[in-house]
Amino acid sequence: MSKVNVKKGDGQAPKPLVEKILVGQQLPVTVQLTHQARKGLVIPSTGIAEVIPPGVPTAVKIRSADQAWLLVTDLATFAELGNNTAENFGCIELPAAPAAGGKPKKTNEPGSVEQ
Repeated sequence: MSKVNVKKGDGQAPKPLVEKILVGQQLPVTVQLTHQARKGLVIPSTGIAEVIPPGVPTAVKIRSADQAWLLVTDLATFAELGNNTAENFGCIELPAAPAAGGKPKKTNEPGSVEQ
């Protein structure tokens, strides 16, 4: 499993982090999300309507590149609002990529081509 850390300011240019989340993954993909806010957060892009406590891994299903983009920008915005400078304010833990030779990767990213 690899991790993508989101920090204050990452919402200004989220594309590199979104690419790290999506590379080698077949959508939808379930990731584990944790955050380091002082209090629990309701993060709209997760699709979860309940408060996510700090430091508690929470399963989040990413269904599209747009949702991954919004997840990165939401986490970066919460870090900025809380003036939290931690390098790993938000941590998105990705599952291991499927083995080579398996199914072709499908993405909902605009301009992508299914193989």
